[in-house]
Amino acid sequence: MLGHATHSETEETLVLYRALYGEHGLWVRPETLFLEPVSVNGAPAPRFELIEAAAPDEISITRQHSDKP
Repeated sequence: MLGHATHSETEETLVLYRALYGEHGLWVRPETLFLEPVSVNGAPAPRFELIEAAAPDEISITRQHSDKP
């Protein structure tokens, strides 16, 4: 997770993050979706998992859990 942003039209809070796979692109996702659980092997799990916490001026590393089989 790189930080938070505010949608210019709706003022919804968005989360800015970088993918840890593929081309490592930058993505935004509404905070509500970023924090909602997904089903992993039939059990609820957080969509993203903290891998390494960072100091306030650094970037935290998170892992995304897939909600697809």
